[in-house]
Amino acid sequence: MALGGRIRSIRKSKKMTLADLAGGEITKGMMSLIENGKSKPSMETLQHIARTLDVSVSHLMQEGDDVWTESILEYEGFTDNFNFPYAFIEEEILKNLDKVAQNSRGMEVYNILRMYYRMKGKHEIADEYPARVDAFLEGRTVKNASAKYYRNIFELELTYFQEDYQEVVDGYRDDMYIRPLAQHPIDRIIMAVRSSVYPLSLHHLGREEEARAEFEKIEETIEDISDSVFTKEFYMIKDIIFEK
Repeated sequence: MALGGRIRSIRKSKKMTLADLAGGEITKGMMSLIENGKSKPSMETLQHIARTLDVSVSHLMQEGDDVWTESILEYEGFTDNFNFPYAFIEEEILKNLDKVAQNSRGMEVYNILRMYYRMKGKHEIADEYPARVDAFLEGRTVKNASAKYYRNIFELELTYFQEDYQEVVDGYRDDMYIRPLAQHPIDRIIMAVRSSVYPLSLHHLGREEEARAEFEKIEETIEDISDSVFTKEFYMIKDIIFEK
């Protein structure tokens, strides 16, 4: 599909009008020309379109497959609390990494892969995924819901891996781990794991009692799904903080 057709398809899937997409940055007429392949957008215009559609520029340029990505995330095995879908990930995702859409849904696939490698004990590979997600969020504005919600905690996670524990402690806010109960269980667990860099940093700074108290606050947010196999990484962190 050509760039203009792809833009039109994404716009319609989000129930947006040409005027919605054009916003105050470009005219509705110019937007129509772009969608019909009669005008080539500048990089600045592409960035505006990508931000408005909540996708990356690379996604507009046809990197990844959003239909395939959605089908992956709809796999019923991701709601199974007792069996981690190793086989599905190995057969359907790892063999098709080039199909992962470069949008917020694609980032959920990356987070699933992070869990997969963590549970396989391949921690160095697992630790690469926060950087991939952060690279996707790079350049996104606070008007973008995904960037506004996720970016701060992703950046703190990268800071943690750089071993700047005091900066993590200084930059953390109590509301970073809060997720609505209606949110997908995997997303809630992911945010709990990411937010654990705060108590982990307190632990590395020798502030053990604070670390344990803060971890327990985060743990309460996923208490109703604590038996899920997807919480394994979270409880590996608990073992570190509580020295079990």
